[in-house]
Amino acid sequence: MTDRESHTSAERTGSRGGPIRVAVISAVEVLSEVIAFLLREHLDIELAGRGGSREEALRIVQSKKPDVIFLTLSGAVLNELNLIQQLAALDRAVKILVQSYNLNQDFLLYLLGSGARGIISIATNAKGVAEAIRKVHQGEFYLTPELQRACAERYLGVGAGRTPKERLSNREYQVMLLLARGRTNREIADELGIGVKTIDTHRANMLRKLGLRNNADVARFAMVHGLLEEYAVVEK
Repeated sequence: MTDRESHTSAERTGSRGGPIRVAVISAVEVLSEVIAFLLREHLDIELAGRGGSREEALRIVQSKKPDVIFLTLSGAVLNELNLIQQLAALDRAVKILVQSYNLNQDFLLYLLGSGARGIISIATNAKGVAEAIRKVHQGEFYLTPELQRACAERYLGVGAGRTPKERLSNREYQVMLLLARGRTNREIADELGIGVKTIDTHRANMLRKLGLRNNADVARFAMVHGLLEEYAVVEK
């Protein structure tokens, strides 16, 4: 395994004014090599390093400071969930994108709860991999369409089959979309031109109606329902 592999780029999109720097972590070297090869096809993405173990992953994050970690899961569930938590705690700015063989809906939600910002399947093509990297780098949660469908089953019982928009008032729906995109209550209040206490009330009502507990649940709920691409229309 090499510690650092990179290529030059004319595009400037990463957090340091350059390409998005990606560390590839996989216990299966051939998968690591394939992903590294695919990344070279995209000028706005740069390979910051490759590793195959927990120790190499932690060292690369500390020394190379990548923007995104591309982590292929091998099946050691508890160890891998723990690694995701460690990586997220080690560098809170880094975004973790997971490639998983296991598409069980509960497992996918565990991954998101552990700190992953995106999940793709082993069958995701090169275009999908690059899209996922860009999305998580921008601070969004990302699931491929087939994984969204798998996770959506987790919430089908909520609201007797009604859509999220049907279960909420217009303002509650706006607040949900903005919270899911990472806005704070204060930022939402400023954007909508209403008081923070009013936002607090809308948030509490929205959580109660959807059976959610916190903002992390809101983000996951919006993701599995395919709502993260939908923008809240501001009506002041």
